[in-house]
Amino acid sequence: MQNYEKLQKENRLKRISIVFFLTGSLYLTQGIADIFLSPDNIREIAIIMHLFIMPAGLFTVALLAYLRKNHKLIETLIFLSPLVANVLHIYVLSHFDDYNIYNAEVYISVFWIFTVSNMHFRAMLVSASIVVLLSFFSSLYLYDFSAAQLFQHSIWLLASFSFGLSSAYLLKQSNQTVQSQHKELHIQLTNKNILLKELFHRVKNNLQVISGILYMQSRKINNEEMQLAYQNSIQTIKAMGMIHEKLSKSNDLTSIDFNEYVNDLVSYINLNSQKNKIIFSIKCESIPISIEQAVPLGLITNEILTNSIKYAFKEEQEKKLINIRLFLDDDNIALEISDNGVGIDFENFEKNFGFTLIHSLATQQLKGSCECFNDNGLAYIIRINPNEIY
Repeated sequence: MQNYEKLQKENRLKRISIVFFLTGSLYLTQGIADIFLSPDNIREIAIIMHLFIMPAGLFTVALLAYLRKNHKLIETLIFLSPLVANVLHIYVLSHFDDYNIYNAEVYISVFWIFTVSNMHFRAMLVSASIVVLLSFFSSLYLYDFSAAQLFQHSIWLLASFSFGLSSAYLLKQSNQTVQSQHKELHIQLTNKNILLKELFHRVKNNLQVISGILYMQSRKINNEEMQLAYQNSIQTIKAMGMIHEKLSKSNDLTSIDFNEYVNDLVSYINLNSQKNKIIFSIKCESIPISIEQAVPLGLITNEILTNSIKYAFKEEQEKKLINIRLFLDDDNIALEISDNGVGIDFENFEKNFGFTLIHSLATQQLKGSCECFNDNGLAYIIRINPNEIY
């Protein structure tokens, strides 16, 4: 809920910044027009007001709102800005006989207060009421109005106030409805995210329990080949569990950063591998991978790395290197894993379970492609469409 309130406050400040910047720009435009169009007897004061005083105040509010600083000061300046503008406006008109040229500004300012100032409703009501009263009494005592002009002015003040108040009230009601719906959706989304994180956490724990059971069973087996099969299964389960662990700790529950995952997987493999002289070169772009694609891609990565560690290198080989790259290839995500081992004699190669699993996951589950070839060792290139959901 606190995050929602903070977001609402930031959105309001953003609106204030835009509105006050735009209003200041309009005053600048009017000030430039005053240089050429204002009557001689009010030109100087109109230019000072429209070209300097009002833009300076409005741009100050816009800047403070943009920087998200001095919130109380911003609220005060928002409230005062139309009052100051109209006091200056009254002063200008008091030096000028033909009020009709500039008097429309007061009607616009009243409507501006209600519709775009972003004041709170009570502040709008107070500010607009003061502006209307100031304008009415100044027209009564400071201007040389005829009865018809005073009546017309009063009607326009009443119209701008009533239309503005109606608009503000309707906007307030509409905003309250929208905000209420947003709060409800925000609460539902928060609860959903909490449940999903808990689900991912429990899946990870369950996979740990399964791998623990397999480990205990493997210790009772004297057959080396069976023990190796158990270890492979444990590592595969661990590779899946790491993805769910990443998701349970992530703010984005729909994808994971595969670069982080690969680094964690390699660290785990290194920790549990007896052949610890292998060098891993990891060059993975930070590409978010959806949960639907992360699990099979993680299994593929684990299987290729496991096979390379087991079969790629001769004992006497000095430099044992495995390269892992993840990058964008046109519209596809490409995973390239290669080693500098002995490679495969494809003519006499009999497809084993690992090779079949890699190919099946890449082509059937991920709807992608799988290339396997010798290039100073064995290389795999898996390409998948990031938008393809199986």
